[in-house]
Amino acid sequence: MSPWESRLEDFRAAAPAAFRPPPLPAIAARGRRRRRRAIVVWGSSGMVAAAVAALLMLTMSLAGVTPLPELPPPIADTITDVDWTRAAVVLPPDPNSPCPAGPVRVYPRDSTAYGHIGQTRRDPDDYSTVLFAILPAVVYGDVTGDGQPEAVLPVRCTAFEDGMMPEQGSQLLVVQQQADRSLRGLGFLGVVHAKYPAYRVEDGKVYVKLSYHHASWGSFGYNHLDTGFTQVFRWDGTAFLRIGGRPGNLNYRGQKADSGSPVRLADLMRGSEVACPGGVVRRGPDPATIGAFAFDGAGFGGEEIEDLAVDINQDGDDELIVAVSCAGPGYPASGSVYVFGQGDTMFFPMDVPFANDGSFDLVRMVPTADGRTIELTLRDRATGDEDSHTLTWNGKRFDPHLGTYRLP
Repeated sequence: MSPWESRLEDFRAAAPAAFRPPPLPAIAARGRRRRRRAIVVWGSSGMVAAAVAALLMLTMSLAGVTPLPELPPPIADTITDVDWTRAAVVLPPDPNSPCPAGPVRVYPRDSTAYGHIGQTRRDPDDYSTVLFAILPAVVYGDVTGDGQPEAVLPVRCTAFEDGMMPEQGSQLLVVQQQADRSLRGLGFLGVVHAKYPAYRVEDGKVYVKLSYHHASWGSFGYNHLDTGFTQVFRWDGTAFLRIGGRPGNLNYRGQKADSGSPVRLADLMRGSEVACPGGVVRRGPDPATIGAFAFDGAGFGGEEIEDLAVDINQDGDDELIVAVSCAGPGYPASGSVYVFGQGDTMFFPMDVPFANDGSFDLVRMVPTADGRTIELTLRDRATGDEDSHTLTWNGKRFDPHLGTYRLP
């Protein structure tokens, strides 16, 4: 037997004595100690989890994100006391609206970026369901004639892949409180994705002002010269009917060539002669033309020209205060100031406060926010002298009147 084999046999013989198990009482004691340690470690894990949760909530709070509560929506005695950040509403079916029909549960908003105060909960990566959101500016009034107020809510519904967008328009939803104090939507008003700067309930009717360049279920666009217009609705017991106001919008300038609404221009006079002839044009991205003349609201080199869409005469429909240039043989490009109203099918000149006969450059045109005053600066082309003028709306036209015009 080799020396190594001899040492291995000695190790095998000594192993049982060296690795003899401890007596049973010692094993039981160790088990109790291990169980106590396990309990202590478990308690420490719970405290760590609570600390992590608290830290997470603090981090979310600092980031402006508030966890949505699981509390049931409060029941209000009257509809004017409803918390629209936490409510349950049954939405009516409407084939012209992207909003889902049936009951929806509204929670406080999860972002301040989009202007809404309440929304349905949804996984931000799940677009299989429509997101429903309520915006502020809720108004109340008796729409059904039962002596109790209803709520007119601006709402948004979207299933777009980009989700809710800050610039997105809305639609109006009329909600009624039932005898059991539940909330039911009666119907939607207006155009999907339009802007709604004002709406009210008066004499059982809903008066709505809206504006948009184009708006539909899946597309919408806006422009600073979109003219707001009024629509009037009445509840007939089953649906809301439009009983007044314009059927649709007019676009001063289209997004494609010749896609704007028709615009009637006046003849600009030089004494008894026509310096720049009028007619009907359609504004697109490029200057519109009538024969040899080109009309463009910003093509005459003005240094400070501010167009405005505003309801000057308080009839519910916006008017346009815009600069329009004319250029042609014997008539250098020059700007005039128009006030356009909304006709049935086209814009028409309510007034031409400055009818340029080609002798002046329009250097500055700045209307006030209410549109009732216009500050003008004109430069005499012959002398180079500049004069400033303040024109004031008198209820029918601006005074003093500069230049002369006639309607063709």
